[in-house]
Amino acid sequence: AMSVRMGKRVDPKFVNRLLAVNFEAMDGMGDRTMRPFLQDVVRFDGLVGSLLRSFQADPTFMPQIVAHVGIPTLAEWVG
Repeated sequence: AMSVRMGKRVDPKFVNRLLAVNFEAMDGMGDRTMRPFLQDVVRFDGLVGSLLRSFQADPTFMPQIVAHVGIPTLAEWVG
């Protein structure tokens, strides 16, 4: 889901900002959140926690992330 569709261009600064905000949020949540993420395991608590912390850290960026990912995909992740 967090990929760039063929034919679509994304500002490289978007990707860098996304990674920076997300990794900072997960780092603050500890190894219980970071390790599953690095192993490509989606956990509800880690996903919701990192989204909330990312929103707190950079609230103006969340609408861009939601627009890129899409509400149906976020709903699928959350379950």
